Parts: sequence; structure tokens; C-alpha cells
Amino acid sequence: MIDTVAAKSEDEAFLFQLYSLSRQDELQSWNWGLAEQEQFLHMQWRAQTMSYAASYPGANRMIVRKNGVPVGQMYVFEKGSEWVLIDISLLPEYRNQGIGTSLILDLQQQANRAGARIHLSVLPMNRATNLYQKLDFFPVHSTGLHQLMEWHASKTSKSEPKFNEVRTNE
Repeated sequence: MIDTVAAKSEDEAFLFQLYSLSRQDELQSWNWGLAEQEQFLHMQWRAQTMSYAASYPGANRMIVRKNGVPVGQMYVFEKGSEWVLIDISLLPEYRNQGIGTSLILDLQQQANRAGARIHLSVLPMNRATNLYQKLDFFPVHSTGLHQLMEWHASKTSKSEPKFNEVRTNE
């Protein structure tokens, strides 16, 4: 069973580990030593955390769990009819199991009920781009580095998600 719970300060070690694992391919290509990698990751983690907090005050940061075990995060900012999927990430061993799809479909269902559209930003070479396109996100702008994508119910033939196994526990 997949569920989400609000992230707490005691989740920081898990969230840093998740962030670090998401950057492993990139870091390995640089041939840095472990100490350099760790220092870089901590610096980038702090910068990202501060940037998200400043850009998206009051955003919902959720820990994604499978059978009660933390496996990822979903970070969403809801402001009126404009929502931002700030981040969705899973530990490597939990990817390609439909968890991300289920989480996004559930978010789309919630946004549809609220009359909201969802925005996200993704690196064009990120494999998640294919998932977003499959789930009816469409490109709206490129910054050169990131592709900005959007979803809203009127742009899709889906009125309800194909499946929904995600539960939110507050």
C-alpha cells in the first residue's frame, strides 16, 4: 500500500539520502572523490531547500511510503488554481513500479476537483519527461536548461485517474 505523510524535521536524513541518490549518475561522471561528492551534495541540498522554502512558502512536503517504509517524497505547492509539482522522487529500487504514476494521477484528480492546473519543471534529459507526457502534461516554455510543463483537465481526455491507490495520512 502506498501512502503519504507530512514530512517532519526527523525526515531530513532520509530526504538528504533521497536527494543524494538522485544525483549519483551526475556525480559519477565527474570523477570526484567521496569527500568532494559529500561536500557538494550538502551544499546543493542546502541551496535547494532554501530556494524551495523561499519560492514556495507553505508548500506540502510529503514522505511517500510503501507499506509504512519511506520510499520517496512528493512536494507540492497549491496556490488557488495554480499548483506546482515542485519535486517527486523515489529511491532507485522503488522506481518503475507505478508509484510515481499513481501519485501524479492522484494529484491530477485533486487538481481537477479544485479546478486547478499543475505546473512542473524538468530537465529535458530526465527520464520522467516521458512519464509526464504520458500523463498529459504538455510543454509550455523552455528556459534552455529546464522544460516547463503544465497539466489541466481541459487538455486531457481523462476525467479520473486510471487507478488510485495513494492514501494521505495527516
